[in-house]
Amino acid sequence: MADVYESMLSSNVGRSLLSSLNLPVPTQLERHSQAQTSFVTGNVLVGAAPGGRMVESIASTLKGSNATVQTPNNGSAQDEIKAAGEKAELTLTAVDSSAEAAKFKALVFDATGIENSQQTRELYNFFHPVIRKLNECARVVVIGLPPESCKSNPSQQIAQRSLEGFVRSVAKEIGKKGATCNLVYVAKQAEKAAESALRFFLSPKSAFVDAQVLRVSKAKAAEAEFNWNQPLKDKVVLVTGASRGIGEAIAGVMARDGAKVVCLDVPQAQEDLQKVADRLNGGLIAIDITDPKAPDTIAATLKAEYGGVDVVVHNAGVTRDKTLGGMPD
Repeated sequence: MADVYESMLSSNVGRSLLSSLNLPVPTQLERHSQAQTSFVTGNVLVGAAPGGRMVESIASTLKGSNATVQTPNNGSAQDEIKAAGEKAELTLTAVDSSAEAAKFKALVFDATGIENSQQTRELYNFFHPVIRKLNECARVVVIGLPPESCKSNPSQQIAQRSLEGFVRSVAKEIGKKGATCNLVYVAKQAEKAAESALRFFLSPKSAFVDAQVLRVSKAKAAEAEFNWNQPLKDKVVLVTGASRGIGEAIAGVMARDGAKVVCLDVPQAQEDLQKVADRLNGGLIAIDITDPKAPDTIAATLKAEYGGVDVVVHNAGVTRDKTLGGMPD
């Protein structure tokens, strides 16, 4: 049945028929590839409530992309956004966001300046003219303050807490186009640490992450130079259940991001496991993790051949019929 449905989606007639029957016609989601040189491209519209703390971080992050960065010409924080753009040496264009021809690949709004429920009107003023002008697979990111950090100001705490409901509502509204909406709560003095979250949520890497809340706190360690194209470079990643399916896909993503991948699966799957390991230029361990000796064997192999392990992705342990009742003791 799935194959028939997919074949209908591949033709204009089939898509029209499914649409007329009110059946879902899913959007082909954009996925990240190594050929991409920018985490986001196209028109990115940036807005903010007056007094926002994140406009400089947003500007400096977008400076590292190939996006055309724009801001509404009637925004209440336009001067602050313009100043942030100048500081980051970012080309920023003021546009009429309500223009009929306007289209956007991403919307980014700094809501950290909202201090009460009346000021949540800033969200409406920014999003209402543009929410129906998103490209397919667009990205929407709202940035706020952790509500628990606003306990001295209950009105601000309530307003910041309400951002979660707003983001979930927007995510539902735009989801049919393959677009996503997520919320980032950034603690005070953690503005620079939010760059990785912004890059991820604005990129195709977040294709399946929607209506989520991410919290960013101040980093304890000093900032180090970071390889955005290969964030896992020089890391050793162990992926269990890696011979096929989800495990194989996860191993591929880890290798794409620069990791040395060690593929693990049961001995019966060693032939497929070897193919995956060879394709990813990685290593393999063929062992049944339910064997009492497995932990010591795996640890010893990782230490002897790779000097240890940095990341473990455990993707094994599901019975073939995928039911709790079907699991043995």
